[in-house]
Amino acid sequence: MKRKNKFLYLLVSFYLFSVNVLAQNAICTPNAEVSDPEGVGVRYPNSLPIAFMGEYYNSVLTIIAPKKATTWGFLNFTITKIQLIEMGNIPNGLSWETNSGNTDDYMYAGEKYCMIVKGVPNDIAGIREIDVYANAWIRVIFETTAPGNPRNGGSVTYTLCSQTSVDLGGNRTITTDDEITLDANQGTNFHTYLWSNNTREPDLSICGNELGVGVHEISVMVFDTVGTTGIYSDREPVCYKEDQITITVTQGDNITQESISDFSIYPNPAKNRITVCITDNIKNDNIKLCNTKGDIVKSISLQNTITNIDISDLEKGTYIANFYSDGIKVTSQKLIIY
Repeated sequence: MKRKNKFLYLLVSFYLFSVNVLAQNAICTPNAEVSDPEGVGVRYPNSLPIAFMGEYYNSVLTIIAPKKATTWGFLNFTITKIQLIEMGNIPNGLSWETNSGNTDDYMYAGEKYCMIVKGVPNDIAGIREIDVYANAWIRVIFETTAPGNPRNGGSVTYTLCSQTSVDLGGNRTITTDDEITLDANQGTNFHTYLWSNNTREPDLSICGNELGVGVHEISVMVFDTVGTTGIYSDREPVCYKEDQITITVTQGDNITQESISDFSIYPNPAKNRITVCITDNIKNDNIKLCNTKGDIVKSISLQNTITNIDISDLEKGTYIANFYSDGIKVTSQKLIIY
């Protein structure tokens, strides 16, 4: 009975050990296009994808175990297998595991493996080198451990960016009477900003009248200069996030008396023709009629203070008449065609 219980204990122990080994075996796929024609070993990519502080990270590294012993300083000796044991300088919060599929994490010479680097990084932002340390076994007459184990088997570049969150919100509809502010401010002195209109402030004030009736795409890029200049200041900027929204501007109801005295349309509502009046005839004055979607349906150059315009080709509905002087929109008025 005791022998039977002992056998059962061994069986359960083996099962639990097997589950533990399988749990440590990374589920990933090496890049099929990566090769090692010289047999010196490969780590691909040499520069891992960037990560942002506090955000979950998961990246796959392809590894081909070396066949030659030059990495360990022994020319013409054959490496039979390696064993990765440490990732030096890896950011806090990240861990790694391989798909070697054996209890000792052996990677046999010339065979292709993969490694998963994953976790939520929490460390100093910047660009750093992660050193890969490994034991190696060589064959002279018989297999033996290489002198000097473990040794640095190379490195990969890793960039940790500062925490950055960019969310301009959902698409919005405003009128020419409205003014809104879009906010991308990170609350630091090391983030920089670039809006689609080339301004570089943390937020952007938008006036519906300045945008004009129509559909407008607004975007912003937020750069983390610490991630760019942190440890290696000569690297290209890679730490940034961007977001964009669509702002639709419709015609508002507020028209100042000054605007009406400078520019007027009659009759309104109109059927086949309208008359446009301006108080002063300035060179390059023109009027653009837009539908409610913001599409320009008619553009007329104003050569005189009074201009008659044929609108019989336009469908019934509501339009916006935008008046421009020297290329600058001066005012807008609503026009109804029946």
